[in-house]
Amino acid sequence: MDNQENNSISDKIISKIKSGEIKMRPKIYFILRVVLLILGVVALGLFAVYFVSFIFFYFRASGILFLPGFGAPGIGAFLGAVPWLLILVSLILVAGLEIFAKHLNFVWRQPIVYSLLAIVAIVILGGFIIGKTPLHPNLLKGAEENRLPIVGQFYRDYGMAPGNNVKYGIVVEKSEKNFKIKTPGGKVFTISNDLQNQFSADGVEVGEVLMIMGKGNMRKVNRDPMFFNEIKCKANCINR
Repeated sequence: MDNQENNSISDKIISKIKSGEIKMRPKIYFILRVVLLILGVVALGLFAVYFVSFIFFYFRASGILFLPGFGAPGIGAFLGAVPWLLILVSLILVAGLEIFAKHLNFVWRQPIVYSLLAIVAIVILGGFIIGKTPLHPNLLKGAEENRLPIVGQFYRDYGMAPGNNVKYGIVVEKSEKNFKIKTPGGKVFTISNDLQNQFSADGVEVGEVLMIMGKGNMRKVNRDPMFFNEIKCKANCINR
């Protein structure tokens, strides 16, 4: 009985091949298909890791993690400064990565929850590690100096500034009337000591890192060595 069933199945397959319902593929077709799938997975993975690493970098370079310290207004500014578009792009890339990876035999055999969690973990870990390297700071510097023709505009658009009313940087110069802060992107802002801004240079020292929001809201925050280590502190500089 088994032989008859096998012969019947074989006859049906041969019949479908002859009728054109099933097309024979050369071995090279399957090899190229696997190669293209692997290249697609690698490309999507690299893009996903890049965007996630940029998000980690942006959170550090913009200083938006300090905004909630200003209370409800700071929380609102934080939510407005979060790069939601980049997060959405990263999620789309992860979804595409899962779809591509599912066509590979060793991934296809795994439950979708396991493969998706593995992909998310790898992308986040890779992004976190790369976010701590000098890659993005160097690209940001190149963009500010117009030495980055392709992705330079991308870095300049984000500008490492969380908003028009928010400034984050290290104090590089101080006088009786004002003080200057330098952002991680290299921009220098002069903060006037007047009634309108309600800031005072008296309590500010060169080398301190400040987060300024709106008028009269200023906090001294921890200094990030990735961006501010190059600043030479004077004798009265407070290292945080």
